[in-house]
Amino acid sequence: MSKVTNREERDSEPRPANVFSMTHDKEGNEFTLYFAERYIRHNFAEKDGALIDVPSTEFSDVATILMSRKQAKALYKLLKNAFAAEDED
Repeated sequence: MSKVTNREERDSEPRPANVFSMTHDKEGNEFTLYFAERYIRHNFAEKDGALIDVPSTEFSDVATILMSRKQAKALYKLLKNAFAAEDED
């Protein structure tokens, strides 16, 4: 596997997302899907002459998608049908 050094090439590679959320405006006309990767960062500190791990939870943005109400409904129907078909198996 080759190492990617160019930012444009790195940004075009698939990135994992293990966290997502959705928000909408007051009128329910615009919906935003937010995807992120949550991971543990290990920070090391010295205490009483010993090195200790001080982990922290970090988030890295993967994608944000802004949709109209019509697009959000289409996505909902697509997901609903996909899971319904899966449940029939």
